[in-house]
Amino acid sequence: MKNLFFSIFVILFISIDSFAQKSVVEKNMIMTSQEKNLVAARSAMVAEAYQTATTELIKEIIGESKFNKNKSLIQQKILKNTARFIPFSKNGEVQPASPSGFTMNILLKVSLSDLQSVLLENGLFYASDNNPMILPTVKFIDKTKSKSFVWWLPQESSEKSFLIKQNLKFEDQLKNALTKSNFYLLRTQQFKYAEAGYGLPKDESMRLESWQSTAQKLGAQIQIAGEVSFANSSERTDGFVVAIHLTALQTMNGRVVAEITRKFETEPGVFQNVIEKKTGEVFESSSNELATQILEAWQKGSLAAEFFKLKISGRLPILFQESFKDILKNKAREIKSVNERLITAQSLVYEIDASIRPQDLAMRAGEIDLGSGIKLVLDSVGDKEIIYRVQK
Repeated sequence: MKNLFFSIFVILFISIDSFAQKSVVEKNMIMTSQEKNLVAARSAMVAEAYQTATTELIKEIIGESKFNKNKSLIQQKILKNTARFIPFSKNGEVQPASPSGFTMNILLKVSLSDLQSVLLENGLFYASDNNPMILPTVKFIDKTKSKSFVWWLPQESSEKSFLIKQNLKFEDQLKNALTKSNFYLLRTQQFKYAEAGYGLPKDESMRLESWQSTAQKLGAQIQIAGEVSFANSSERTDGFVVAIHLTALQTMNGRVVAEITRKFETEPGVFQNVIEKKTGEVFESSSNELATQILEAWQKGSLAAEFFKLKISGRLPILFQESFKDILKNKAREIKSVNERLITAQSLVYEIDASIRPQDLAMRAGEIDLGSGIKLVLDSVGDKEIIYRVQK
């Protein structure tokens, strides 16, 4: 009996420890129901809380446009499997609601890493879009106290709470600006990417070479690197300066596609108060300016794609040729098009238009399972060609 208790305790401890290491978001929901029966009302409110919380997070992760295009898939494959990424819930007491029905508080803890894994399994997290996904790597510096903050390193939140707050505000404004151009910003602080195990750099470096592997894992085509600093003003003794320098880089080749450098003087006053007021004004305008430059580069074709060949050796039935293209696009959102260039009885040759190197695409795609016992196994990859062979 003692051994049985010990085994249960060990399993429970491992489960709790594993849960604690995941990136988790808490959702505190206040639900209502017009059901007349208390038990039925509780059940309905819990189900609705799970659906609402999951829907909100999915829209944040993949964007509302993609959510609307894939409602049926999300309903069948994700909303019916919330137990995979909602490991904890706590229901409050059911209370009468006015003028009728019931109400209840429900606390949910959602594992973002598990939710993203489910989205990835269903081809939604990295699904190919025409416009790029953007990764922010911006350092926030308080030069008056010699402190700095970057979202990808463990931080003492009590010591750097003001910088953390400013980074989150900047992230919100940058997201809003990019959304207007139908671009998608990875909410790295909001969704606690630092806790999700993406192989992030171990220092404050923002060099592209330090981030290329992570950018590929996340499907990001553009990195926004730079600094936002707060310093004493040289113009007045009781004022401060907000300095912003941001550079948007294409992750595939390091090409600069947008850049801004701005300085803003605050009004005289207490450091945090006047900085808070000034960033409320300038984060929006700076984000809009950077987003406009990225959009212009995109429209001009400055985010140039790379053309290369993908060859499939062996006979691939016609029914699987279209599904192969869809699967490949879901492996890498950088792919703009996959077009047949040569079709014979024993081989297929495609032209790939993508802002990703053949080597990176091959690494991400790996072995491709087409179903019905048919797989594509990687034979070789070079600077201009990927070769797969059919395996049955």
